[in-house]
Amino acid sequence: SANFEYHPNLDAVGFLVSEIWPAVKKAHPELRLRLVGRGDAFIRHLIPPGLDIELTGPVDDAFSEIAAARLVIAPLRAGSGTRIKILEAWAARRPVVATPLAAEGLSLEDGEQLILAEAPGAFAEAMNSLLSDPEARRRLGCSGRRLYEAKYTWQAAWRSLDSGLQMTASSELNRYTE
Repeated sequence: SANFEYHPNLDAVGFLVSEIWPAVKKAHPELRLRLVGRGDAFIRHLIPPGLDIELTGPVDDAFSEIAAARLVIAPLRAGSGTRIKILEAWAARRPVVATPLAAEGLSLEDGEQLILAEAPGAFAEAMNSLLSDPEARRRLGCSGRRLYEAKYTWQAAWRSLDSGLQMTASSELNRYTE
């Protein structure tokens, strides 16, 4: 779950609720936005009334929260670090819309494993498009899961490490046999 005391997450919430969510809510009035994480007291003042936005506070199982979502979003505009939420969404086969910064450092293809959008209108449009198309959500979620399994599990890390060690051993052997 997110830490809403962290300034980049605070900024992302402000960006989301003021510039993106109103357009999504207008197109999909049945939806509820769930902001999952601790430090919800730090964002409560940003939440406009009447837009079906729920602050969960800390949760025992963030993965279950992600797995239950129709769509996972990462509207970060600042900060750095590992993009655990995107990896968790991929592990749960959930479709993701993210800013380029939110997905920075991940090996992915825009439109294949997630949708990248930066401007508020483009972000809302990407969300609305996916929310209207269950097959596109399924396809994106499955593609993200395949990438997660290929590159971001412990097994994938060990395979990569083993491959690197084998190449190093092979080149060392070639150096001594030439």
